[in-house]
Amino acid sequence: YAGKLNGTPTSIDFSEFSKTIESLLTGLNGRPLKVEIGNEIYTDTETVYLPERVSSEKTKEENFNLIKASAIHLWAQTYYGTWRIDKNDFKKIDFKVLLPNVITLSGLCFGLSSIRFSLEADFNLAVLCILIAGICDVLDGMLARHLQSESDLGAQLDSLSDFLSFGIAPGILVYMSIFNQSSGIGAFACLIFIIFSCLRLALYNVKLESSKANNTEPDSFFTGIPTPVGAILILLPLTHSFMGYSWAFDNLNFVAGYIILISGLLTSRIPTFSIKRRKLLIKSRLVFLILFFLIALSIINFIWLSINVLAIIYLLTIPLSILAWYSNLNKIN
Repeated sequence: YAGKLNGTPTSIDFSEFSKTIESLLTGLNGRPLKVEIGNEIYTDTETVYLPERVSSEKTKEENFNLIKASAIHLWAQTYYGTWRIDKNDFKKIDFKVLLPNVITLSGLCFGLSSIRFSLEADFNLAVLCILIAGICDVLDGMLARHLQSESDLGAQLDSLSDFLSFGIAPGILVYMSIFNQSSGIGAFACLIFIIFSCLRLALYNVKLESSKANNTEPDSFFTGIPTPVGAILILLPLTHSFMGYSWAFDNLNFVAGYIILISGLLTSRIPTFSIKRRKLLIKSRLVFLILFFLIALSIINFIWLSINVLAIIYLLTIPLSILAWYSNLNKIN
């Protein structure tokens, strides 16, 4: 302690290095920069505060080099603007870009909640969470296109959310409910659906990147059925049980075959209508609003029946979409 207080042969005092450091900093800075004793090493941009004595190194020269390096570091802070904060350097949060991603993440949360409810055998809530995730999936895309805030991050989030909410969650739900964790063919069918959902989303992303690279508009048709639609279709046998029809539990092999068929449709080459098309099939706003409210009211009051009716209507539109696709192809040719 006495050695540190009185200094050692290798230590260097403020009086020994202050003038040299002050001259060095003035030369670097182009203007006088005061050097004073401080309890800590810091700068307020006008004065550099250094310790009264430096004795941490083995030789006097090393101690001087240490204090010189510290002083130059503090000068660099004042010269290169470490202390000068420019508000323009901080990007403002663009809620226009953020909102679609927030809705996507909300859909992801509902997908995760569906898995939780499936494991807890609360199958009604599990299906409802998947349906709400589907609504989020529609809304985030529509908002991104309307606000012109489409981004690569949003596209990747959307794909990951879709895989969990409409691939993994429905597969686990059907396996836990209809197959009751005891059917080998059921486990195989659910696994096939999850894998094909992943393939479907990967193929869609490749096609989307290709359209961006060629600077072309996305097609008015999907290739194969979308993953959210596939999720709803494999849940139809389960919704029948909610309405009092338990045929699925007595025909596990048929349900497994049905799920494998839907899985094949996910990655098929069949053209289906895309909700991302620029031109709506219904051009009259009044007719569109009437249909929207009728569908909304029917889902609120007769949710399971309405879902089945809408699913059947969608399946019936597949031949129409094939005809429309060939008609457009003939026009292009």
